[in-house]
Amino acid sequence: MFYQGKQLVLKNQDNTGKIPQLLEMFPDAKFIYMYRNPYDVYMSMLKFMRKVIPLYCVQTPPPLKNVEDHMMHLFTQMTKKYLQDKHLIPSQNLLEVQYEHFIAQPLETISTLYTTFKLKEYQKTEPSLKAYLETQKTIQKDQYTFTGSIKKKIENHWGFALREYQYACPQEELC
Repeated sequence: MFYQGKQLVLKNQDNTGKIPQLLEMFPDAKFIYMYRNPYDVYMSMLKFMRKVIPLYCVQTPPPLKNVEDHMMHLFTQMTKKYLQDKHLIPSQNLLEVQYEHFIAQPLETISTLYTTFKLKEYQKTEPSLKAYLETQKTIQKDQYTFTGSIKKKIENHWGFALREYQYACPQEELC
């Protein structure tokens, strides 16, 4: 869909579970699905919840255990729905991107995106991308420590995603 020559881009994790509805509205929609090691997803989401929920709760925040359970359930539902429905997307309109590859090779990943979706003017965009990436060089990725109980919880709830995307525990001594 275009508006004044610009293509609509939606970045919303809720759309991950709405492939049939999106394809009904936008039959030629392009999809970029970025997946990440579920161990890191868990720790990152928990960190986010610990920081954000207290900031935006008018009342006493819910117990972190309740938030964690809800978060794990939502990730499971959303990921399984995507895996169930992704076959509906024409192969030329779907690009699955491993988060770790994107972080390591952002220009290569974006170039692939432009090529896959036959988007124009990558060469014109590349200098701006490079300039932006220069501003991001000092950002350090969080390093997480996994206890045996966290590892077991992630495997019990999200083992299907670990297997689907061939991820292992980032701490070998726990695996």
